[in-house]
Amino acid sequence: VVLSGRRFVECTPDHRIMTKMGWTEAGNLGASDEVVVNGGLRRVSKIVDERRIADVYDLEVPSHHNFCVNGGIVVHNCRYATSDIASSASIF
Repeated sequence: VVLSGRRFVECTPDHRIMTKMGWTEAGNLGASDEVVVNGGLRRVSKIVDERRIADVYDLEVPSHHNFCVNGGIVVHNCRYATSDIASSASIF
């Protein structure tokens, strides 16, 4: 997911990102959607679908379960994460 101002997040399609309209899975974002960044909004400039197998990580953040990546993009930890999930997944 590439935002205006060259910020981006590389994630799985089901990873939730905070938008102007609430939590949205990355795979459902489109150009012109607005993503929350450091308390402001940045427009999605493009979605790059680069499916490949890669190691992925899920952070467990107490209480809110969300955190900021790459300069303030607000994302949510995975609701499906368990210790049994494989450490590789398809990302874009």
